[in-house]
Amino acid sequence: DQLLELQSEVRKTIVLVTHDVDEALRVADRIALLNVGGVLEQLAAPDDLMRAPASDFVKSFVGEDRGLRRLHLNLVSSLAHRTGPVVRATASFTEARSVLAAEGVEWLGITEDDVFIGWAEASDVYAAEANGLSLNDVNRQLPAAQVEPSSTLRTAMELIMVSNTSVAVINDGGKFGGVVTLEGIRQGLSGTPL
Repeated sequence: DQLLELQSEVRKTIVLVTHDVDEALRVADRIALLNVGGVLEQLAAPDDLMRAPASDFVKSFVGEDRGLRRLHLNLVSSLAHRTGPVVRATASFTEARSVLAAEGVEWLGITEDDVFIGWAEASDVYAAEANGLSLNDVNRQLPAAQVEPSSTLRTAMELIMVSNTSVAVINDGGKFGGVVTLEGIRQGLSGTPL
């Protein structure tokens, strides 16, 4: 971390020689991986090196868990924006039912003034409609998993794994910024469009 601070202060290129892949991934903008005799095997950004090793030597050097290591290198902000099963508190029950059906889930996120105010179970949404209430009256739970755009995908994945809704809500400066799912992380890392 001190090296990163120093580099940002002096604003110069720093060449660091290390055999520690994790250290190189953490501090480097680009990594040059050299084989015996100084033969350049690959020069790439850390994520590119982990995503697409240029040779068996590089693949062996970076390790079999390179897919998991990439979770540390990529931020939530790198994913395509996805709203998810979310409606405004002023939405109609028709809209709420439509979102629930389209997403194929049993819970619905609710926002008010662009702020995420909680999750509602589909059964509570249907009961509120049957009782002549509004979406604003539905029982809600605050999200178990909240991330910021600057959170790593690893942090998002950890929170999603223990969430009761299987998603993490993106809190973008106090405003609702969308949701992150495990499938969204997989697609983002593989380059497959959402």
